[in-house]
Amino acid sequence: GRTGPNARPKALMKGFGKTLYQRYAPGKLKAVISELIARSPMPLQTIQFYSNNPVVPWELMFVSDAKGGDVGYLGTEFQVARWHITDSAKQLDKPTRNVSLDKLVAIAPKYKGAKALPAQTRELASLSKLPVYERLKGDSASFERLMASLPDGMVHFSGHGTVALGPLGVPEFSISLGDGELDLMTWRGMLTPPRGRQPLFFFNACDVGQAKAVAGFVEGWAPAVLETGASGYIGGLWPLTDAPAADFAAAFYGEVSAGIKSGRPVSVAKALTRARRGFFEHENPTYLAYVYYGDVNLHFTPK
Repeated sequence: GRTGPNARPKALMKGFGKTLYQRYAPGKLKAVISELIARSPMPLQTIQFYSNNPVVPWELMFVSDAKGGDVGYLGTEFQVARWHITDSAKQLDKPTRNVSLDKLVAIAPKYKGAKALPAQTRELASLSKLPVYERLKGDSASFERLMASLPDGMVHFSGHGTVALGPLGVPEFSISLGDGELDLMTWRGMLTPPRGRQPLFFFNACDVGQAKAVAGFVEGWAPAVLETGASGYIGGLWPLTDAPAADFAAAFYGEVSAGIKSGRPVSVAKALTRARRGFFEHENPTYLAYVYYGDVNLHFTPK
């Protein structure tokens, strides 16, 4: 499930981000970012990563300028998106830049006892502010019907996810529905050809954003979702904390709702950038955990 916050998160995350950038960012990337940051009047605003390695935490890299001064995290100072490189014929060759937000379908199982998510109600309340919101029963039958007829817009999952080692030592990915676990292989079997519909998936759950390299190929929910022809995927890199996860979703959908109500297109990457900045106010690393796969210029257009 979603877990508790870390101690001294600002110092910890900044130190981690600086180490990532210094040791693992390619030299050419550093040079380009440094040059574009200094450029005026058109500074760097958007970054698109293409990679077959979904485990590199680009968004957490803490950037410095040419003089060594602090700029900030890639994920909070810029609009950042990833696109997974694959040989799958079902995945879009290039991520789409426009999605009509005709529906926002939420799958939110009701958990009991130790698995209960108290902040889930607040999370769903933020989604319900959009007039296209629809909540489905969080059981396997409802999920299967949804996968057989995907909407134009978004699919949001609010709940628990797990990554466990199987009998052969291979990671097995699953999400917890109201009547049991749904593993990645079964989920793939539920899907039918999207027939032109390319929804964006937001899995707000623990562990489901993780991916691991296994026997020469990359496994995990993000690559699997994209290989169905989806326009994008949003998820966490590590176990999320219940309340901050709900607040992050509220911040993101608040941005989307405000834009849609005003009749203007909404940038997904920009809404996520603003939501991640909640880390500076609340000092919980959960706000920095979210990654986005899709086009950095993807916009939701009002119905």
